[in-house]
Amino acid sequence: MGDVFPEEGAFEGDSHLCPPGVKVLPIPVLSDNYSYLIIDTQARLAVVVDPSDPQAVQASIEKEGVDLVAILCTHKHWDHSGGNRDLSRRHQDCRVYGSPQDGIPYLTHPLCHQDVVSVGRLQIRALATPGHTQGHLVYLLDGEPYKGPSCLFSGDLLFLSGCGRTFEGTAETMLSSLDTVLGLGDDTLLWPGALSP
Repeated sequence: MGDVFPEEGAFEGDSHLCPPGVKVLPIPVLSDNYSYLIIDTQARLAVVVDPSDPQAVQASIEKEGVDLVAILCTHKHWDHSGGNRDLSRRHQDCRVYGSPQDGIPYLTHPLCHQDVVSVGRLQIRALATPGHTQGHLVYLLDGEPYKGPSCLFSGDLLFLSGCGRTFEGTAETMLSSLDTVLGLGDDTLLWPGALSP
């Protein structure tokens, strides 16, 4: 895992790997999964994507000195949603987003295809990408307000070396979901939920 992200672990707008005014902190969890802390650096507000390990996420929140206001779950599997309970209890104003089709633990704010979550200046669009699970979502951070690239948090849809397994879908469903993200701009940055399927 150390070869994928820099040792310090964070990317900020001036690194050309995310929009200015945004900090993306990859948090290694389990054997090869990642949670991501997305920070509006001006407002000091944070969103976490797929928080499987609440202790690792909380340590990053404290180190960064930010307020966690939203959890975005790509799907229901424990290795992507296992920290929802602890984090939502610890951060009482924190909302838990995800697909209602997926039975996300502690879900408070159901999302559908093209819904937008706004946190500070962050505009994050949910895109329905069924295949791995029926309700799988990916999240697209809009880079336009920052005059930078958009960032795709792909969960178990797309990895560095392939796509996710089709536990609740067909090959055709997965292909259609992959086509959804293929239509994004060439400068879109990929932040996968794991290194490999």
